[in-house]
Amino acid sequence: MGVFETMITLNCLMQVLPGSSVLVGAVESMITLNWASFLILPLPILARTSIRLIVRFYILLVMIWAVLSWFDHSKGFLRDLYTVLDSLVGPYVNLFKKFIPPIGNVDFSPIVAVILLEVLLRLLV
Repeated sequence: MGVFETMITLNCLMQVLPGSSVLVGAVESMITLNWASFLILPLPILARTSIRLIVRFYILLVMIWAVLSWFDHSKGFLRDLYTVLDSLVGPYVNLFKKFIPPIGNVDFSPIVAVILLEVLLRLLV
């Protein structure tokens, strides 16, 4: 496949996949042998991907913490796991507990915490 056919394929890819323009730019840089711009390009991609991964992992920890709060975690492995998760997630979720009281023994603060993280993730990254 020649350079011309590759460029047509990349343009088709860019139309089909949202957000693929960065990938297309990287491949175009490689094809045109502009290695300096190719080596600089992946750093912002890596930073954005890392931030997304960390925030998604933290959201997962909030969800696990919320589900574990439904069960008896006073002894055994669940106690250790809940203690670790509470030290990581508790301070963040407690910010919302001050403003959102439980409704009928159901605490909605983890849901609000996850929604806020998702909104921030979409706005920033």
